[in-house]
Amino acid sequence: MRRECLNRFAQFSSLSKYNMYQLYGEEGEKILNELIELNYIKKRDKQIVVNKTRQNAYGLTTKAQRFLKNKGKTLYYSNSARHDVIHATNVISQFKDYLDYYVSEKELSTWTYGTSRVDGAIKVNGRNIYLETITRNYKADKIQSKRDYMDLIRATDSSCEYIEFRE
Repeated sequence: MRRECLNRFAQFSSLSKYNMYQLYGEEGEKILNELIELNYIKKRDKQIVVNKTRQNAYGLTTKAQRFLKNKGKTLYYSNSARHDVIHATNVISQFKDYLDYYVSEKELSTWTYGTSRVDGAIKVNGRNIYLETITRNYKADKIQSKRDYMDLIRATDSSCEYIEFRE
């Protein structure tokens, strides 16, 4: 379960205590504290505000990053812990049983020049579902660039689905 938890951090970059509860129920905080004690997880420098609640975000330490890279895991990095936690909350709530099939935007196709990749994609019952979490900081041109990316993806995968989560 600890390795799976590290994989979730690698997928989303930042998680909160609530995300840990979503993933592991009552054991979530215990697992988080164990991984902090083992120096695999650390508290992010700044607290974030989600739904008017100030909270901590947590991420991988250098030790954990090295460990996962050595196991061949792709790590997602982000500068926005707040967005990552909101996105993780959305994805976990909708697709918890399929998280092993989730890929971050870093792993998505880059041939779509001039557009912005969406946050990630997940395979559910053989179908690709692309996911974007739009927060209050998104400007109209950024949202449009994500939609343009999906237009290009749909040209090669007409059966895919696109879900925009809102903050």
